[in-house]
Order: sequence, then C-alpha cells, then structure tokens
Amino acid sequence: SSFCYIFFTSKELILLFYGNQWYPAIQPFQIMSLAISFLILDTTVGSIYNAANETKRSFFTMLIMSCVMLISIIIAIYYVNTIISVAWAFLFAKIVGTFINFYSLTQGLGVNFSYFWRSTTIH
Repeated sequence: SSFCYIFFTSKELILLFYGNQWYPAIQPFQIMSLAISFLILDTTVGSIYNAANETKRSFFTMLIMSCVMLISIIIAIYYVNTIISVAWAFLFAKIVGTFINFYSLTQGLGVNFSYFWRSTTIH
C-alpha cells in the first residue's frame, strides 16, 4: 500500500526534496502517512452516500467528523503543544472519523458493518 512506502521512505523523501533543515518533519510525516488508508476509505464512502442519495446523512456525518478532528487538534495543541502531538491527534481523528463514517453509512443503507469489513479484507 502507498502508506507503507511513504512511511518507510519518509526520511529519504524529506531529505531528498527539502534538505537537512526539514529533518524534524520526518516523524510527523511518518505519523500522518498512517492516515492515508483511512483517507482513501473516507473518500469512497462519500461516493456511496451520493449514489444512495444520502447527501443529508453525508453532510451531518462530515460535520461530526470535522468536530472530532477540530477537538482532537485543539486538545493536542492546548495540552501538549508539539507538532508530533498534532500529527497523532490527526491520525486519531481520522481513525475515529472513518469508523463514524462507516457506522453512519451502514445505518443509512441498512447494511451490517461486517458486510463492508468482509469486502475490504483479503480472502
């Protein structure tokens, strides 16, 4: 998957493209690269909402996910105040948001969550 490649080559990518002065950005970049798979899942769910004519549910789900993201980042800035804590807060919010998104989708379509889980795992 792309996030594995980015995670394991982040040091080389940052030093190659931006130079040694960006060395402190490697760890936050690695943390945020873990969120790529959740971002991909979220974008596909948006298309399913639109195809099922559930745009209102999509809007409210995105509103809740945005609040989770905002609260997570505010807590990270207020209590820890490091860029690494903000990266962890971003990853946490993306994971929680993805589960909220899938839960809302399954409720809107009347489908069991395990249906989506089975379709994304390797058999």
